[in-house]
Amino acid sequence: MRILAIANIVPLHDRSAGWFRFYQVLRILACEHEVYLHPTELEWQLRHYGEEATTRYTHELESTGVHVTSGKWSDLFRFIRSQPVDIAFFEHYATVEGLVDQLRFWQPQARVIVDTIDISYHRLSSKAKLTNSQQDVRLAQKVKADELSAYTRADVVIAISQVEAALLEEASPGLRVEVIPLVFAIRPIQKMWRETVRDLVYIADFAHEANVDGILHFCAHMLPLIRQELPNVRLRIVGHSPPMDVKALSGPNVEILGFVPDISAVYESSDVAIAPMRFGGGLKGKIAEAMSFGLPVVTNSACLVGFGLSAGMNVLVGDDPSAFANAVVRLLRDKVLYQKISENGWQFIKANFGEEVVAAKLKQLIEDGHQYRPKRLPLGKRFAWNVRFFMDRHILWRFGGRGLDSR
Repeated sequence: MRILAIANIVPLHDRSAGWFRFYQVLRILACEHEVYLHPTELEWQLRHYGEEATTRYTHELESTGVHVTSGKWSDLFRFIRSQPVDIAFFEHYATVEGLVDQLRFWQPQARVIVDTIDISYHRLSSKAKLTNSQQDVRLAQKVKADELSAYTRADVVIAISQVEAALLEEASPGLRVEVIPLVFAIRPIQKMWRETVRDLVYIADFAHEANVDGILHFCAHMLPLIRQELPNVRLRIVGHSPPMDVKALSGPNVEILGFVPDISAVYESSDVAIAPMRFGGGLKGKIAEAMSFGLPVVTNSACLVGFGLSAGMNVLVGDDPSAFANAVVRLLRDKVLYQKISENGWQFIKANFGEEVVAAKLKQLIEDGHQYRPKRLPLGKRFAWNVRFFMDRHILWRFGGRGLDSR
């Protein structure tokens, strides 16, 4: 099939779990299909991350068989008008509004899929419950309206977990929702108990407010309790663009590493991964990624929503500072517990988020597309698009107008 994927930028697969998942989805699809990615904000990516980094990410994606377009809107519109498309795959709901009608008009046979790394309004609502801010409540309500409007215009919406799929189905009955979780390449477990070194690691995309709040909360309330029991424990904080208040945490036994392109060495030289975020949505990639390396994880109940993990079996949970700190200390003192959580966590990720598991789910998603008809553009909009096409073809070109090639 020919699949047109639309995202704001070329995926930064080594900077966040969401981009890593999208990169892997494109790579898996390109194994069997002709996949094109149109990055709608490529110029912004070039300015923000630089030409060298953007070129590297583009070449790495193209090496998987994905064709990356110029990023120009005019080229995207010409592609939609001239190339047959079987599936239009939107990485985020925000780009649906400006393109879905044009896709429906020019590609009525194409099935529209909208992906979600999380449900944005659910993440914002969880923050509003924590802050009790009316401004946060209003923002969550506005995003919910916009988000659900985009999803109802799709043929299929992809949720990251069964929990988020249920939330969408409850909010918009009749919505067709499928689940494609996080995806990781599972390597042989190598985590070994270390008698003397005590290294905690926190890996995060600091563009997300919940990640900033989580580590600030941990350092203020949990880390002092841990050090009462284990004075020499060390904390390493990893992730691109940490803000000043996170950088200010640097000090004795707290190291701010910033962006690390190859995270393997960090995981392999750490003892426990922490995930203390107090709000958010989706599945926490830092939890699954750490477990895929065999690293035991300490987190809270809010971060486990949708995972299916079991506290005490494959993860340790602490829902207040004292319980969280105690869980970290137990792991670092109890070799048997450490090895149990490490092995069971790794097995869980292998069984649920391994590459072969997710590839099978994606294949089923594509094959199931033949079982339903794509939604049609409403009659009024079809008429309006026919008028625009007529004007563009017979009148506007005479005056130098760009017509349908303009955004």
